[in-house]
Amino acid sequence: MTEKPHAPPTAPVLRRAIRAVYALGVVMVLVQAGMITLAWQALPETIGIHFTLDGDVTRLGRKAALWSLPCISSAILVLSMLLGRSRQLNLPWEIDERSRESQLLLAHLFIAALHVFFVMALSYLNGAVIWANLNGSPLPVGLGLALTVTLVPAAMLVLYLRLAKRLRS
Repeated sequence: MTEKPHAPPTAPVLRRAIRAVYALGVVMVLVQAGMITLAWQALPETIGIHFTLDGDVTRLGRKAALWSLPCISSAILVLSMLLGRSRQLNLPWEIDERSRESQLLLAHLFIAALHVFFVMALSYLNGAVIWANLNGSPLPVGLGLALTVTLVPAAMLVLYLRLAKRLRS
């Protein structure tokens, strides 16, 4: 029995995937806000906001500075939604007209996934700062961030390349 070639993902499948990825991004922003809200009363007015890889505080700031990361995450969400809706994306391959819609949706999915990657990294940083200020012992920011910065984009790139290959064939 011969194997059937994989059909390229259809536009409705890609649209559902895009919505799911953006929903995950919104949940991550809400998690950031929730972490800050839950820890707010327990945090002192002046907190460590920047740490070395060894956990030494290198910069102090007001606890209100914690809200900058959810704000940045929200701005990235809005920007990625606007950028993803563009029909003038420069893709690294020639777009053929019969799969144009799917290829543009795939590019939008990649942009959405990049948003989630950045929000995950910012969420980890936000949690690490809160943890360090509440417990006096830092989370391994270097290790956690290194894993977030390497494994998540690598997985996204592999998925993107596999989907792009299926679309071109």
